[in-house]
Amino acid sequence: GSMWSDGHWHHLVATLSYTTGDSAYYVNGTLIHTLPGVRVNDVFRTVPRAGGELLLGVGMETAGDGTTVVNQLASMLVDDLRFHNRVLTPDEVAEGVWQSPQDTMMVDNLVLH
Repeated sequence: GSMWSDGHWHHLVATLSYTTGDSAYYVNGTLIHTLPGVRVNDVFRTVPRAGGELLLGVGMETAGDGTTVVNQLASMLVDDLRFHNRVLTPDEVAEGVWQSPQDTMMVDNLVLH
């Protein structure tokens, strides 16, 4: 089983630099994996412009005909979802574990599927 499906809440963070393509992944404030210089679409399967999609909890693969299909779905609850306009530092990630955001910008008409 997954370390995330143990019946407890977990703090997950993924950072991605559009400039360098470097990404980092954290669980409960601890760095667990990095990927240097990857293409944005390979990490999040999204288009980095307005109208793109960000899929959470979905595994994707390319079918034989070249289309992208969902190959697995995660069963999960999301309590707090945050987006930042810059890459968080490891210290900021560690400090943010289990903390409520201090400055919150609410977005009207945000639709999640």
